[in-house]
Formats: sequence, C-alpha cells, structure tokens
Amino acid sequence: MIARRDPVRAGMTEDEWISDVTDLDTLRTRLLADVEAAADLARLDAVRVAALGKQGQVTQLLKTLGGMSPEARQVEGPRIQGLRAAVAD
Repeated sequence: MIARRDPVRAGMTEDEWISDVTDLDTLRTRLLADVEAAADLARLDAVRVAALGKQGQVTQLLKTLGGMSPEARQVEGPRIQGLRAAVAD
C-alpha cells in the first residue's frame, strides 16, 4: 500500500494511516493531496488503483452501502460517490 512509501505520510504506519481516514473529508483531502503530489503517470496510476481499484479505499466504502439502512444510505451514498468522482477527476 502507498502509506509506507509515500513521503507525504512519512513516519506513519499503514495502520495509523488507515485508522485516521475513517472520516470521508480526511480521506478526500489525503487522496487529492496524493494526486497532486504524483510526480509521474505511474505514481498517479498507483494512487488511482489504491483508491478506486478492486480493493481500493473508496471501493471498500462503496461496498458498505449495501449493509446500511436506507436512511443512512441516502446520507452516505452521495458523500462516498462524491469522493469517488473527486478522485477520478
């Protein structure tokens, strides 16, 4: 995963980084910072896969929608989809 090699998160373990991104706003900020910090297309693709790939962070959040109540899904669904759109753009 990116957390161990990313100079933006120097000094953070992967577990510390994951536990810190439970808030969607924090995750959005970090992913967009990773996109901005990507020095080349290979790094940008690595960020994209880490966020949007089959086991990506945003993808995992999208998978949680099915287990939510309809009310919670109406609130969280657009937030998670907005995060996905922001990272994909």
